[in-house]
Amino acid sequence: MKRMEDKVISEISGQRRSYPTVTLIVVLAGVLVIAMSIAGTAVAVPQIGVDLSVSGAPLHWVVAAYNLTFAAFTLVFGSLADLFGRRRTFIIGSALFVIGSLISAISNNIFLMDAARALAGIGGAGVMASGGAILATTFNGPARMRAFAALGTMAGVGIAIGPFLSGWLVGEFGWRSIFLIYLAIGVLILIGTLFISESRGAQSVKVDWSGMLTFIVGFTLIMFGIMQGPEIGWGSPVILTVFVVGIILLSIFVFVERRSTHPVLNLKLIKNTRFMAWCISTLITSVGFLGVLVFLPVYLQGVNQISAEEVGVIMLILTAPVLVIPQLGGWLVNRGVSTPALIGLSLLLIAAGNAYG
Repeated sequence: MKRMEDKVISEISGQRRSYPTVTLIVVLAGVLVIAMSIAGTAVAVPQIGVDLSVSGAPLHWVVAAYNLTFAAFTLVFGSLADLFGRRRTFIIGSALFVIGSLISAISNNIFLMDAARALAGIGGAGVMASGGAILATTFNGPARMRAFAALGTMAGVGIAIGPFLSGWLVGEFGWRSIFLIYLAIGVLILIGTLFISESRGAQSVKVDWSGMLTFIVGFTLIMFGIMQGPEIGWGSPVILTVFVVGIILLSIFVFVERRSTHPVLNLKLIKNTRFMAWCISTLITSVGFLGVLVFLPVYLQGVNQISAEEVGVIMLILTAPVLVIPQLGGWLVNRGVSTPALIGLSLLLIAAGNAYG
């Protein structure tokens, strides 16, 4: 009877033979390359502009398109992974990232490159959203804690070495080399998924397509307006229309989620003050830290005429602490230091650094 129950559970979850060590390596590699792509691509933007004879908004979208689709689709892929399988979502995300990186590497048209970067961002969202879920179902107890600690560390490594590695590659081999590196790592990740077992949520529910669609389109329009506002003009009919339609769609999203039995986003979480405080802290960190990480390399090369290699080294001053500070923070918390106090201090440091800059 016990064997029969195990077989039924295995069939429902889609489990195959599990290779925990290989699974961990593959997921960590995925997180590493996604973090590198977020942090490192900006270093290549000036050289891309020179090579493709383009500037302004189209060039800006080499970075913005990736970040926009990554942010818009992460929530969606998290829901789809539970419904259709975390391994399957991870494979789809990795494949999209590989295709986007390949097109970026061979592209001679800025608009094709922007589209490819948007595709890579969608793939990156799939990898990040399903990767943590895969680890959660593969490991238990202390092993799970160690796996997630490694996940956070690998994200920090990607952010830390992304600009430095990109600067070196651009200087030595040209800007296309960074996308070829992303491509190569992505292919290895796809091969590694052969050793990952499948899993999905315990319940089979309907997909919240209306919630996903209104969120993606509404959020994308709002972010498009914010990014293009300085270029087109904040009072232009295009920007105003984009903002109005985006706000309407996000309002519809809230209405849809309140009525859905299986929403893509449980709005009850908003009432949880600790959860919302963490979300707001993450938002401020993303704006104050990752925003600088994206635009500072372009500024240093465009205004100060610094080479890509030198920019990569300079960016280490900003990114290298990511390798150390998380461990220090965990050590302090384990010894009784208040977590809210550490978060507050971190936000103050981000604000002070941006104000001084």
